[in-house]
Amino acid sequence: MFKNDKFIKKAAIYLLCIVFVCYGITGMIVSSSGFSFYNMFNDFDSNVNINWGTHWNSIAYKYSYDVDDQNSIPISSINNIRIDMVSSDIKISVSNDDNVKATLKGYIKSSQEIAAPKLDMTKQGDTIYIKSPSRSFTGSYSYSEKLNLEVFIPKSYSNNLDIKTTSSDISINTLNLNTLNISTISGTIKAEEVSVKNFKSSTTSGDLTINTLKSTSNQIKTTSGETKINSIEGNLSFNSTSGDFYLSYKDMPAGNIDISSISGEVELHTPNNAEFFVNASSTSGDVKLSKPIIAEVKKEHQVRGVVGSDKCRINIKTTSGDITIK
Repeated sequence: MFKNDKFIKKAAIYLLCIVFVCYGITGMIVSSSGFSFYNMFNDFDSNVNINWGTHWNSIAYKYSYDVDDQNSIPISSINNIRIDMVSSDIKISVSNDDNVKATLKGYIKSSQEIAAPKLDMTKQGDTIYIKSPSRSFTGSYSYSEKLNLEVFIPKSYSNNLDIKTTSSDISINTLNLNTLNISTISGTIKAEEVSVKNFKSSTTSGDLTINTLKSTSNQIKTTSGETKINSIEGNLSFNSTSGDFYLSYKDMPAGNIDISSISGEVELHTPNNAEFFVNASSTSGDVKLSKPIIAEVKKEHQVRGVVGSDKCRINIKTTSGDITIK
């Protein structure tokens, strides 16, 4: 029995050797002939060229609609303009007209037949409402859109503007109003020049960039987004969960600058002749002040004292992030 086992083992080894030799000879023959499996599949791919993106879109989006709608409402007796949009980028412009004008342009693709959306713009009392167009879907569907809303506000209008968006970017040229209130989820805000009595902004997952902000009172709240204001006036209350904050004052306010950040760096620029009381502290970040200060406390993670006088009070607190005051 043991002899038979030894014979079987030897036979198996011989067979394996023969298999490897055959593979080696086959490889040499194929190589010398110039044949290539890579070229074979590459040629197949070049001959059978399928544009999967276009193919899928033609299946998923059977219907396509162009959107080009507009409306206008006289500005007389209007105290409020309220914009509430979803997935439509917004541009705010100033006009010499006496009407608030809005245009909605873009396209919509859908897997089912629908009515092309219209601009929803109405007047109720002293308020103009501009809303996202309603959707007329039923059941399951595939859907894609690219819409742009542009609102033209008369230069003579100086009351209130409220903007609320989801998945929309906001662009503002120049505004001179009583109040500007912006609330966004997943979208950026860019403004050139904003002059208001009261400015309020709340952003989630989006950056806020303003070149010039002139206001008596500023309230800014951000969650996961950077904030940059190149020139700011007025008192400030700023709260951030995650994101860097940069701002520059040309004239110090006669009130408070209150800044609170959990995770993000804070950089505050002040005029050369600025006078203020400062209390800046960070749990795990450095605090740097490049002004002559009569210090009550001055160490790595905290600076407290007076620069000149205490006409303006600066309070900055971060959990994780450096603080720089220049």
